Amino acid sequence: MIGSKELKMDQLDAKDNEQLIGLIKEAKKERQELRFQMASGEGDGRGRIKATKRDVARMMTVMNERKLGIRTNPTVVTEAKAEKKATKKDEK
Repeated sequence: MIGSKELKMDQLDAKDNEQLIGLIKEAKKERQELRFQMASGEGDGRGRIKATKRDVARMMTVMNERKLGIRTNPTVVTEAKAEKKATKKDEK
């Protein structure tokens, strides 16, 4: 998933901050391993290094936007939907 160009913002929006922190740590570890492989001449992972770096940037962007209030946490969205449904049922 990380470093595969398939990680989308919609998928990141569905994860909470703790999950994102775990993914960031995992991606940084993977990027470090790829850099060591490149330095030792074992692999040709330039594209994966670039994709992993961009994935980390996406995850950090989501977290910073949540911090600034631009995006909402997934739990907040589900609670708001539940409250909205409850008020509609009460009106009927």
